[in-house]
Amino acid sequence: RVLKDLKGMKVTNLYSAFSPTLFRNKAQSAISHCNHTCLSFLACQAWTYSVTEGCMIDKGTLPYPPTTAVMEQFGPDAGSVVAGEYIQRMCRKEAALVEARAAVTTTPTTPT
Repeated sequence: RVLKDLKGMKVTNLYSAFSPTLFRNKAQSAISHCNHTCLSFLACQAWTYSVTEGCMIDKGTLPYPPTTAVMEQFGPDAGSVVAGEYIQRMCRKEAALVEARAAVTTTPTTPT
């Protein structure tokens, strides 16, 4: 599941999966392939696609929990990041339980 949208954020400690020239002017295809590249690598917790750096993925080296030292929104390269995600992986059964708990805790109640 996606924990944070990383559009407009520069994430350090990521590795280059492919350059921005690989898909030429097909940004949506590049973003989709970058996402799938991360998802195909079990240790990947984050990916970004930048018009200057291309596809950058985590290889299991992203510190936990990530801080503003790792994910910076206002750095000089942050504006070139057009897509990205910080993800959490879990089995379907556990994911369903987490989603159910989240729905219960965020459902507003009305006084009776």
